[in-house]
Amino acid sequence: MPHIEKLSSPLNVSIDARWFDLNEEHHFWMRARFEEVQCVLPSNLEGKQMLEIGCGNGVFRSQMEQFSGAPIDGCDLNLRALEMAREGLGRLILYNILERNPELVGRYDLVFLMDVVEHIEDDAKFLEAALAHLKPGGTLILNVPFGPSLYSVYDKLIGHYRRYTKRQLLKVFSRLEADVIGLRCWGLMLVPLAVVRKMLLPLLDDDKKQIELGFRVPSRAMNRVFTWLLKLERQFAPLRFIGASVILVATKR
Repeated sequence: MPHIEKLSSPLNVSIDARWFDLNEEHHFWMRARFEEVQCVLPSNLEGKQMLEIGCGNGVFRSQMEQFSGAPIDGCDLNLRALEMAREGLGRLILYNILERNPELVGRYDLVFLMDVVEHIEDDAKFLEAALAHLKPGGTLILNVPFGPSLYSVYDKLIGHYRRYTKRQLLKVFSRLEADVIGLRCWGLMLVPLAVVRKMLLPLLDDDKKQIELGFRVPSRAMNRVFTWLLKLERQFAPLRFIGASVILVATKR
């Protein structure tokens, strides 16, 4: 079990813990999301202090540490998820960012929010707290699900309050001390899957099966196919106007 620093008390958070049992680095969606983030990373990460807020079981943090060779601190309020994480180069912290611990506020050059904000009812308040952990001029990179029309039983079960539009994200950030410098959709190839998922899941009466069917890849072959399709998609910039997810990059004023 990794060493976990406990700066806050654990809380029940708006995400079904069973999702973490399905979440691993080789899943095509986890790989594609990380490759999308690579496209918007600052050019030089050397010496940067980095934090992933809502790191869960640490998959993205592990990907970033392997890519950069630099420590990434990770924090979450889900103690079970943190206990599933690997021991990495950075710290693992049980921490509520709304408490704004003086040790961590203003400490970081780069903060990641990977599919976290949609689990927060008051997203503006949460994002304000996330920005407080950045140094002035620091960078925030977030990924959220895109397309309210794709909201389904799956979203509800895993604790999503919403799926975003670009306009919604920009409206939230217009009230924050941050400047949006990048906004791009990805996962156009996944939109048909999301539509099928929305149609099929209500036919099942077991929420565990609904979560599994909503995220589990049926075979290694299918995992390779979707990995390839998403790599192909990244070659076509015109496809960025729509997708199943959206990445936003902002700098703290």
